[in-house]
Amino acid sequence: MVSGEWSVVNGARRPGIRPGIVLSVALALAACGAQPSATPTAVPRVYAPPYAMPVVRPWAEAYVAETDAPLPFDLDPRPRPAALDLTPTIPDSLMIFDGPPPSGWFATPLGNVPIVIVVHPDNPLDNLDSSDIADLFARRTVVWSALGGSPVDVQPVVPLAGEAVRDGFEESVMAGTPIWPGAWLAPTPEAMVTLIASEPGAVGFLLGADVPPDVVAVSIDGRAPGDSGYPYALELLAFAPSEPTGGVRDWLGWVQARIVAP
Repeated sequence: MVSGEWSVVNGARRPGIRPGIVLSVALALAACGAQPSATPTAVPRVYAPPYAMPVVRPWAEAYVAETDAPLPFDLDPRPRPAALDLTPTIPDSLMIFDGPPPSGWFATPLGNVPIVIVVHPDNPLDNLDSSDIADLFARRTVVWSALGGSPVDVQPVVPLAGEAVRDGFEESVMAGTPIWPGAWLAPTPEAMVTLIASEPGAVGFLLGADVPPDVVAVSIDGRAPGDSGYPYALELLAFAPSEPTGGVRDWLGWVQARIVAP
């Protein structure tokens, strides 16, 4: 008989079990039946600047289509400082940016991607001289008719400061000449396309030769984006604290074999 409190059942006094004992027994039984839960494995992330996403995302989609395998990472658009902080926190994560990578990190090239000058679809100019581009974005050329185009004002549109493609553009195109302070700012490539399409005199730039139909890519010195000798490009690197393994490594090899050196 278990000693303890007495209870009354149908008029008879019977020994009972204190509530604390009942709770202890219940917890013990629950503990015996509980199974240890597995710690979920963090999915690797591939970080890239917003303006590189129209380039990197098709690489990921083509890999899935060709291999019939799930994408071994999540794509995450981030500016460089945030990506540098986050990449070391999840194993096999990496960054796709221009260089240089931090000292001691694994790095591998992913090729040169053209920086494409884009204009409104109604702009009649489909070719510009490289000597004209800095003047347009500094707005030393004020009206498109000065270059043989329509009599509309030039309106530069540029990514936010710190975006990789803007840094590359300022280095390779502007060469120390400041961008006009009245330039419109486009935080994403989608915003760039929307602004260019809304203003007949707008001129901006995107990363990658495949541009949306709402804007038009112009040739530079007679060379279209993607042609040999096209003058503007951003070199993309993949880099990480250590060399990735597993599916992320397989994807990098696939990109280098089929995209960078087809």
